[in-house]
Amino acid sequence: MFYLLNNLIQMKILLNNQSLRKTLRPFNDIGFVPTMGGIHEGHISLIKRSIKSNKKTIVSIFINPKQFNNKKDFKSYPSNIKKDLQILKKIKKLDFLYMPKFNDIYENKKKSLIKIDNKNKVLCAKFRRGHFEGVLDVMDKLTKLIKPKKIFMGKKDFQQLFLVKNFIEKKYTTKVIGCKTIRNKNKLALSSRNFLLNQKELKEVEKISKQFLNLKIKIKNSRNINKFLQSSKINLEQIFKIKIEYLENRNLKNLTISNNYKGSIHDEYDLIAGFGAKSIVSSNNFCELEDICKKRVWLFGFLSYDLKNELETLNSQNEDGLGFPELSFFEPKIRVEVKNQKVKIEGLDCYDFKKMLQQLQVSFKCGELSEIRSRISKKQYIQTVQDLKKHIQLGDIFEVNFCQEFYAQNIDADPITIYSSLIKKSPVPYASFLKIGEHYCLGTSPERFLKKSGNKIISQPIKGTIKRGFSKEEDQHQIHVLRGSLKERSENVMIVDLVRNDLSKVANKGSVKVEELFGIYSFPQVHQMISTISCEADPERESIDIIKQCFPMGSMTGAPKVKAMELIEKYESTRRGLYSGAIGYIKPNGDFDFNVVIRSILYNEVNRYLSFMVGGAITNGSLAEEEYNESLLKAEAIFDVLILNKEVE
Repeated sequence: MFYLLNNLIQMKILLNNQSLRKTLRPFNDIGFVPTMGGIHEGHISLIKRSIKSNKKTIVSIFINPKQFNNKKDFKSYPSNIKKDLQILKKIKKLDFLYMPKFNDIYENKKKSLIKIDNKNKVLCAKFRRGHFEGVLDVMDKLTKLIKPKKIFMGKKDFQQLFLVKNFIEKKYTTKVIGCKTIRNKNKLALSSRNFLLNQKELKEVEKISKQFLNLKIKIKNSRNINKFLQSSKINLEQIFKIKIEYLENRNLKNLTISNNYKGSIHDEYDLIAGFGAKSIVSSNNFCELEDICKKRVWLFGFLSYDLKNELETLNSQNEDGLGFPELSFFEPKIRVEVKNQKVKIEGLDCYDFKKMLQQLQVSFKCGELSEIRSRISKKQYIQTVQDLKKHIQLGDIFEVNFCQEFYAQNIDADPITIYSSLIKKSPVPYASFLKIGEHYCLGTSPERFLKKSGNKIISQPIKGTIKRGFSKEEDQHQIHVLRGSLKERSENVMIVDLVRNDLSKVANKGSVKVEELFGIYSFPQVHQMISTISCEADPERESIDIIKQCFPMGSMTGAPKVKAMELIEKYESTRRGLYSGAIGYIKPNGDFDFNVVIRSILYNEVNRYLSFMVGGAITNGSLAEEEYNESLLKAEAIFDVLILNKEVE
């Protein structure tokens, strides 16, 4: 042992806190790799990453008894200091090895005071009680002692990395870097505990590991991910005669049950986009759009909510900081279609396409959003809900969608960066990035307004929202609550009836049907109640006429529709514009597909005005405070992306 220590010329061994502090005092760019020994290629890759990134690198070997919830596991943990030193000796430019005793880390044997939140007591933490408290405890003490600039940890222990990163980066200036999992030739992740396995056991574990990696590939083609994982868990347990504690699809950022909605059977594309413009039509009515549709060309664009003023005897006098036209469509120079990992590009050649993409790289100075203002106060919102309920009680309406605006002025935004962050945080099936002139829509809509494919028309209104749970059990409970809510079901069925009525105006007699009622779909922040209504289109009806008869969508107005829209104009403080309108495309053959513009950021580059609106359905059973909180829940992802220190006035 001492022979080895004395001959480790390059690497300095630190055996106590005093020598550690004295040795590290001159250095402020230290990379740190914590281990419990049993050094393997995975550890070596972390060390090399640290050496490359930092001026000095230190490795620790400390088997922490506090992170073992099983005493037998602690006693059997593979430890071979002599072998570890031989391996570390060969690593060039490794500066320090810290091998503390228990009393160097812990001044007493009291239990850790660190507790993890209930929302994090999922996955491994659910089955290894106290383990992660011990991990955080030792990482806290090691970070305080070493004061590293960066800590390098493998992604293999996913939940450990997640908890350590959140804990350390919140408390210290230290950055925690997650590094690629290193596997053996048979794709098994390297682990110190693998040293405990004999050859027969190792081969069996490698087979299991391969099966899990295969699931990772297959999951990409699964529409209901959580259901797929549940059935896979049962199959694996039967095949290998093992007990799997958890096999779940969770959000990487907060460990909540992840989005299991990957679109609908009615979706034609995974992505469709138009670039450049051969021609553009911007108008305050449908007439010009009807004319350009006669040319039988591809069109991409939007329909503003305020087109209602053309369709009904209505007007809009409220505040409008965005200045969007009522509609705007363009014929693209280039069209991109993606479906089932196949990409189709039509239009100009590759050189022109590259040029077009470069033109899209708009770059503005990112103004800091110190605050986001609300057009109305919480008190005003609550009072308005009470006023609208009086109209319901008088029989004027059954339901109305009431919305409020949040906005920021004098903002030089970067739409592409904002959209990229937004879509990562809230992936949804009907997301959209729209740029026409100075007008932008950065949308993460989960709702489809209207789709025509051949002679079939479908609409998929959303009514009914509830927050996601932190655990699988809590998430299922939330779904149960939403599905059983009489209030949410009544809201949904009223809108379904409204859509049925709209579709009956353009449908073959007797063809309108409800394909799905009260379907529950899960998204990153919320569960939604979605129904699907379809019909066969009257062949005499043109595409724009079909849209006009159903516009605006019932989920964003109320019932009866016209009276609800009158009250919306009276009680809302902002002209809706594109919000609660629709973005989509029209094909040369007249088929089309449009979303509902909700959960979206609208931006006017010239006016330097940024805005988003949120709202919800008001019925006689609505509680004003709850409606207000639900509206903020729908805006949660937008707030998180736009501003870290959310301040709403």
